[in-house]
Amino acid sequence: MRNRRSQKSNLPSQTWRRIQQGYKRKAATTAAAKKRRFKRLVKGMAFGIAGTLTIGCIIGIFYAFNRVPQSLSEGIKPPSHPLRQILFYTDGVLKGTWLRDVIEFPHKGQGIIDIDIDRLRHDLEQHGQIRSATVERIFPDTLKIILHERSPFLRIAVRHGESPPKQLLIARDGTFYKGYHYAQATLNHLPYLGGVRLKSSDRDDHSQGLEPLAGMEILAELLEKARTYAPQLYRTWKVVSCKDFDGRPDFPGAAIAVRSDTIDTILFGPTDFDSQLERLVYILRYTQQRKLLLPSQVDLTLTNGQVAVRFPEAL
Repeated sequence: MRNRRSQKSNLPSQTWRRIQQGYKRKAATTAAAKKRRFKRLVKGMAFGIAGTLTIGCIIGIFYAFNRVPQSLSEGIKPPSHPLRQILFYTDGVLKGTWLRDVIEFPHKGQGIIDIDIDRLRHDLEQHGQIRSATVERIFPDTLKIILHERSPFLRIAVRHGESPPKQLLIARDGTFYKGYHYAQATLNHLPYLGGVRLKSSDRDDHSQGLEPLAGMEILAELLEKARTYAPQLYRTWKVVSCKDFDGRPDFPGAAIAVRSDTIDTILFGPTDFDSQLERLVYILRYTQQRKLLLPSQVDLTLTNGQVAVRFPEAL
């Protein structure tokens, strides 16, 4: 018994701190796990490649758009075909021959890309008869021109120095222009404008060297309503005078004077033409029904619907 105890005492003491823990082994990797890991790797690479390509495309597009103007400015142009035909449209009376006569026009055979369409449009719009113009290329070999013309409602005789008077037309915006291709019968029915002071223009265009007149849209309204409401009366009108009308309808004493074949002077206020024309037509019907002499002057500018009528003196 004593020997056993002594043997036990000679053995090293065994505690949990002295027990060797051993080493860790890697977990076993199955085939399914390897397959999932490979799929994740392939998917990540695919996303990376797609992102790189997208960024590259965006940079390429941005670069191309920023390089095109510079390339064009350096003289790179698309292929140019010779001009073969010109399409001409207008809402007025001008004909295609007018283009050849008054415009330095591109000739057939000139490269269509070489035609300066902005300069051509500007040149067209410098003519008073042209309100606006559109010029465009129709590739490969056609030029298209669309004109919007002014319409005359009055005419005027203008004299420069000792030269004979020259007839000009007036549009409702007050623009003066010579006028091409109008039928003479149309011009003969236009009254003349009188009693105005013309101002010279320094503009380098075809405005006949005159500044546009103010207030012409008001006169145009009067003539249009007279032509619609009383066409027979309108045909007798010869001169519309703005001696007492400077374009301001609210100016005290403003009046538009009309001289006709039948009545020496008809005075209109610059507003409310409907009621004034209605009173004028009534007066003329009344004198015809009573077989009276036509009045020599009718003043429609009075307030409260009053009319002042003057008859010629009996011989």
